[in-house]
Amino acid sequence: MKRTFIFLIFIISVHSIYCQDFLIKGKIVDDKLSDLLAVNVKNLASNQHVLTDENGLFEIETKLGDTLEFSFVGLTTDKITISDTANIKLIMIDKSVNCLGAIWSKRDYKKAEKRIQKRLKALYKQADKNQIWQDLR
Repeated sequence: MKRTFIFLIFIISVHSIYCQDFLIKGKIVDDKLSDLLAVNVKNLASNQHVLTDENGLFEIETKLGDTLEFSFVGLTTDKITISDTANIKLIMIDKSVNCLGAIWSKRDYKKAEKRIQKRLKALYKQADKNQIWQDLR
């Protein structure tokens, strides 16, 4: 009986934490590590949306498990599922692969995807080095 009670309390507390709304902050920059103004940030669960300010900063109400969609003209739309309350740090780039009429194999697309991921990793490393995320503190 005591075990059942403890388990029930645990389930209720996890459920109440999971269902709580909270304000999440974030910063969005481009591939030159310049702040992006007017990126549309949309919570797909609540349909709420906000725009980033001149410093690339935003705040939006969310819950754990919600998905945020980030869109900006000329750049690939990104989606992030909220798994914790940590600030969001996002570098938006054009991730599309333009083969200009050439015939590409799956291998060619995988190579291009690897190059994009490698580039993004280097950009995040440079962003950390340049401390561009310090506005989020």
